[in-house]
Amino acid sequence: MRRFVVGGGVAAIFLILVIASIASVPISVRGAPTVDAIVIVDGPNGTGSWVSGRDYMFGDSDTFWAAGYNATSGFVGDVPVYWLQNLTTGILWANTSYGPSVRVHAAGFGTTWLEVLDYLGGNRTYLANITGRIHVSVDNVDSVVVRSDRGGMGTWVGPTTYEVGDYDKFYAAAYNDTTGFLGDIFSNWASSNASVGYVYPASPYPGGQCDGTTGAICYPSVYFYARAIGFTYVTAEPIGTTLSNTTGKLTVTAVAIDYLQIRDAPNGGGTVLGDRTYYPREQDTFYAASYNRTSGFRGDVTGYWTSDNPAVCEVRGFDHSTAYGSSLQLLLKSRGTCRVTVNVFFLRVFTSTTGTLTVQNRTLLTVDDSGGADFTRIQDAVDFAGDGYAILVYAGTYPEHVVVRKQVEILGESRDSVFLD
Repeated sequence: MRRFVVGGGVAAIFLILVIASIASVPISVRGAPTVDAIVIVDGPNGTGSWVSGRDYMFGDSDTFWAAGYNATSGFVGDVPVYWLQNLTTGILWANTSYGPSVRVHAAGFGTTWLEVLDYLGGNRTYLANITGRIHVSVDNVDSVVVRSDRGGMGTWVGPTTYEVGDYDKFYAAAYNDTTGFLGDIFSNWASSNASVGYVYPASPYPGGQCDGTTGAICYPSVYFYARAIGFTYVTAEPIGTTLSNTTGKLTVTAVAIDYLQIRDAPNGGGTVLGDRTYYPREQDTFYAASYNRTSGFRGDVTGYWTSDNPAVCEVRGFDHSTAYGSSLQLLLKSRGTCRVTVNVFFLRVFTSTTGTLTVQNRTLLTVDDSGGADFTRIQDAVDFAGDGYAILVYAGTYPEHVVVRKQVEILGESRDSVFLD
């Protein structure tokens, strides 16, 4: 379980996108031309033009450089500067606050701009430059899901149990109906019962959806704090849209946790994960069920999930080696065995591990309407196949209506060359 101490902060006119101390740039080499002006450009090494403005769709990204110029000799080089964003936060997030370039991501609706600032030291003052208007549209966002990890990873935040004083972090993952996941989006957040658990910050403000301090990393997310016994729900509404998504029931309890079980259904349902057999490219979802020895099941709880063999079983987390949440999406990748472990942190660490998960290759059948394969009809292959078989269909036209009532994987040689008529 995540723990966090709330810290205060001071709003400033500009937001330094990542915390950095004000410091002068390294001393110039003797004889090198001085930098008299800085321009934000869209290409490195003096090749770009001033960024006079940009229109982005949500999920777009771009790179800018701080080009330094001498009043007499012209371009000197790309120089390290502080990258600042105006008060209209909740629109962009960036990969750095200091350096010769910055990568910006369109992560919310609205209009903003970027500024660079460079302190030259001595008796000289700051050099600065500002982009033109940067606008982000969210018209390509069709749905949103509150997830337990960033980057579209983790799982939907379903029913989860906390203790008083616990905290968690949620992300609003935005999706397009055609292309899928677009990115995490800046949203307005609300708790249905703030006296039980509240969210912070509830909406973008000077300082952004960060931890409340000037210069904090401004990534679209929200903290949830469990403050009293009861239950609540948390809802995300992406700014500039009419969309929303709500978590499952978030329960804050005083019932102590005595042990964990990894189960295959939420809310204490399903069965404990013992030994199981899978096939490559299958997926499964596990849940961290917590129990009290006297009162029994007390709720699914958040924890850190790992696999002892990621080449066989991959936990779907942002860093690809650890996933976080009260549930886990597991990808079975290749032949072999693995075990999955969840660690939950309360007053001490609680751990549970699955049985041996075995991924075995599928038996392959082939279909070709022109002959030369195991079958000429797809239905014949399906009827012959056992559970777990794979059926590869070669290019051709198959005048049949295929009925499948077993667990098989059917693959076409090509999307554009296999036709059912």
